[in-house]
Amino acid sequence: DLVDFDAFSSPLPVMIKFFEKYKIKKQLLVGLTDGFPASTNRIMPDKKLFEAHLMKHGYPLVSRKGKTQRKIFENSMDLFIGKLAKKHNFKYEKILVTQNAKWTIYFAYRFFP
Repeated sequence: DLVDFDAFSSPLPVMIKFFEKYKIKKQLLVGLTDGFPASTNRIMPDKKLFEAHLMKHGYPLVSRKGKTQRKIFENSMDLFIGKLAKKHNFKYEKILVTQNAKWTIYFAYRFFP
């Protein structure tokens, strides 16, 4: 089975609602299109504003020190998926992460019981 979360901005709120209803009983491939990082380019230098913006949209905070914007969002998504897996009792494996020139980041995961 496959589910693709392709949000204009952050896919996290939709994912939270989805996994409250859908239980992982067999392997599920999950695609994520995260357009949210593009909205943070101008505020990235302001640490407090950037962190407040992330938290408002459900992203877990991760260390920024020495990381690119992509790495910050990649680490944050990994942390979010880990918390989701723990809450809903499933395992996961990251298959892919890449981005386009406009800062949209694409993720693929495999979820399994």
